[in-house]
Amino acid sequence: MTVASGFRRIVLLASLPLALSVGAVGHAATQPSPSRPLHATPWPIYPLALDGRRDVALPATTLNASFPLSVEWPDAASPLVDPPFVAPPQPGFSNCDARDTSTFDYGYHASWFDVRANSTLQTVAERTIFTLDTGDSAFTGMIAVYRDAVPAAFERGVSALPTTLIACNRGKAISTSSSLAVPAFVSFVAEPGHSYYAEVASQTNFAVGGTLWLYLRALDVQPPSVRIQTNDQNLAQPGTETSFDVAWPDAGSGVDDSTVAASVTTLLGSKLLTTLVDQCHGVPDTNLRLAPGQFCRGRDTLRVRWPLSATAVTGRVEIDATDNAGNRGTASLRVNVRDRTPPEATVRTLKSVGRKAWVTVSCSEPGRLIVTLYGPGPDPRAAVAVRAAKATKVAFTRLRSGFYLVEVACVDLAQNRAATYRGVLIA
Repeated sequence: MTVASGFRRIVLLASLPLALSVGAVGHAATQPSPSRPLHATPWPIYPLALDGRRDVALPATTLNASFPLSVEWPDAASPLVDPPFVAPPQPGFSNCDARDTSTFDYGYHASWFDVRANSTLQTVAERTIFTLDTGDSAFTGMIAVYRDAVPAAFERGVSALPTTLIACNRGKAISTSSSLAVPAFVSFVAEPGHSYYAEVASQTNFAVGGTLWLYLRALDVQPPSVRIQTNDQNLAQPGTETSFDVAWPDAGSGVDDSTVAASVTTLLGSKLLTTLVDQCHGVPDTNLRLAPGQFCRGRDTLRVRWPLSATAVTGRVEIDATDNAGNRGTASLRVNVRDRTPPEATVRTLKSVGRKAWVTVSCSEPGRLIVTLYGPGPDPRAAVAVRAAKATKVAFTRLRSGFYLVEVACVDLAQNRAATYRGVLIA
């Protein structure tokens, strides 16, 4: 194997039988028996990254030798060189071309490759589009891709069609000249849990020293799996803090954590009320004290302190993560932000003179003050609007004589109610 300086391309040198003369072209006059071994152990190859960049297919190990191309391999012994004209399981990707009528419609020097996701030779963990091509090669190329298993030796017109074939393509050879070589291109979607094997060959014979350039492009097409969770979905209150567990795992091209965006809003129905302020921007300070209307996103958690004005609204937390291949994943979670703490009712004065009585009350929150007298005859009741901490006087007249139980209730804007009781005697 040689690597072209500055290009990082792998040169695959063909190994030909000694009987084949230098510069020979065309196809062999006699076909070998289909019982010949079809292939050697496939060479593992992998892309630089899963972000769609095209580069040479990288070998699993660096050796001071070329990838071993098989000896001359006419089409009776290999599925590739007589690709069946059938639709593969993945329509829309490269199909096997109809057989060319050209004299140069034969395959030689086949090599096998085990297509992997990365340098640790793992299979893909997410849906990924792979593209293989033989651009820059000295000969017209042919490529076939098989899923999960390499097919057995194939004899045209005799053997059953390979069932593991998912995609194939061959250049349309119009000459044996390397300057007119036509590359083969093939694309397929790799699914998690499957292995993929590529057979690459020349459509025309060539002399010793012919080169195969094998390029590989891999594009992760599955977005990050963004998640948001909290144990306080129905317990959020204005002015208090809610913690969320957040994550955006991506087993494909990966996510740069610094690019992850978070937003927190409050809504009344579908109407946007408030957009909270990000105090951390992905670099949280664990000692930071959040003020109402602020949030802080870390790597695994997101803290929110809800606005004091959010008396009965919906809080929405959203995470947006884009992987290195440009796939965008989002997740959002809504929580019920509601004031669940009743106000405090403080009776400042309670007096009666003759058939009159009055009470002065302070409520700790804005809302309504309701004063009810339970005693002889109909129960007098008064309801007035109040402001927080302001004393409000409520008077009753023409009361009947007797003992009255006075109920003082403060109701805040979220309809939380607190009541206290006093007694008064009317002469």
